[in-house]
Amino acid sequence: MSDGQRVTGVLDWAESRLGDYVYDIAYLEFWSEDVCYKQQWQDWVRDQEIRLSLVNFEERLRCYMLHIGLEGLAIAAIQDDRADYAWIKARLQAILDTR
Repeated sequence: MSDGQRVTGVLDWAESRLGDYVYDIAYLEFWSEDVCYKQQWQDWVRDQEIRLSLVNFEERLRCYMLHIGLEGLAIAAIQDDRADYAWIKARLQAILDTR
């Protein structure tokens, strides 16, 4: 992106997808250790009185987090990144243990 004089932004299309907005929340939630993006999003929706489809929200979020984690696990294995692999594996186990 440019204002005609300088670069003002960069579009990274590598991870662009058309689909469920919950996937974006799941991505942030999976990789964050400090911020609860799910709760922030739910608070924002409630505060804005926005009417979005929350049908099976928790199930969708959990499913997407597992998908994201499995993809991360594969990348860590290919790169032989044992520390990342162990972190992702523990994160996946925590998600599976949560009901």
